[in-house]
Amino acid sequence: MGDEGWAPLPDERKPPSTNPFVILWESLKCFYDELYPLMLGGTIAFVASLLIVPGPFAIAGLWYLARQARDGRETTLRVFWEGAKSYGWRNWLNVLVGAGGFALLLLNIWFYNNPQVSPIPPVYARWLTLAWLILLYLWSGLCFFLLPFQLEMERPAFWDSLKKALFLVLLFPFHWLLWLIVEAGLLYLSLRMPPLLIVALPFTAVLSMLAVKALIEEVRRRQAAREVAEDS
Repeated sequence: MGDEGWAPLPDERKPPSTNPFVILWESLKCFYDELYPLMLGGTIAFVASLLIVPGPFAIAGLWYLARQARDGRETTLRVFWEGAKSYGWRNWLNVLVGAGGFALLLLNIWFYNNPQVSPIPPVYARWLTLAWLILLYLWSGLCFFLLPFQLEMERPAFWDSLKKALFLVLLFPFHWLLWLIVEAGLLYLSLRMPPLLIVALPFTAVLSMLAVKALIEEVRRRQAAREVAEDS
């Protein structure tokens, strides 16, 4: 894809603010405005995820639907299936890589905090655990931005989207921290009451799509300002 991930967004899709609280509020409004189709998509994604194999396809369809809702475009089941068909296999790769990364990180955290199997002295294990927790934080942000970033690309490329999703986390760490707290709260409630996933999934989709749109535009704005400064 080259640099097209940072290309200017069409005017009607430019975000009003890059403030993470404003983006969160705009996500709530967008979710409410398109409540019925998003809840329907969330229900399909929830049921499909229970069946495992079709889960990534349904998640891709839901995120595609959220992009349409964000941009004020058509939000119908036809759009949902279009997204599932277009991005489903790609999202299977996202899920496999994401799950593998989480498994590796959590395994290392467990290993260094289990004196029965770890040869590392506790004083060093604490520092290593901190390092793995930071990596876990970065990896969770990368997974949050990965599919939305691919949906913004004209020609999605996995490694390029992976690199630029990580770049967004590194460039806007406190944005992701706020959204991570919100996502952790939604996850906790959903684990206590699984049917809440039909709300948590579509809201997360809307939030991630609005966030990617806003942050890409901010990166583009900074690049343009830097180029003007270099030319002057």
